[in-house]
Amino acid sequence: MAKPKPLQRNIFIYQGDTFEKSFRFESFDADGATEGYVDFTGATGQAEVREEAGGALLATITVAFGAEQGVVDLRIEKEDTDIAEGVYFWDLEIDESSGDRHTYMRGAAIVTADVTEV
Repeated sequence: MAKPKPLQRNIFIYQGDTFEKSFRFESFDADGATEGYVDFTGATGQAEVREEAGGALLATITVAFGAEQGVVDLRIEKEDTDIAEGVYFWDLEIDESSGDRHTYMRGAAIVTADVTEV
């Protein structure tokens, strides 16, 4: 399987709300032909929102692997989305069962201010 370059995907976080997003990754051979979905058996993942690369940590994103092959589920609890409105950065790294680490996604984390105060 050819290893992908990180996909550029922005995520949108609403202050005070639980953030949830799922992605499904396909596997491709060296010629670019699809081989099905990525097998994440035995893999672990980590993802963070930061002010900038190497900057202050704003939120840790929980990474779980879905029941269907190739599915990655991301989640931030509502208590952890109390981040100042703005545009920040995030990425998703996956440690595969082989021991290899790859960054699968990266992009902007756009935080929108909450209106209702609870």
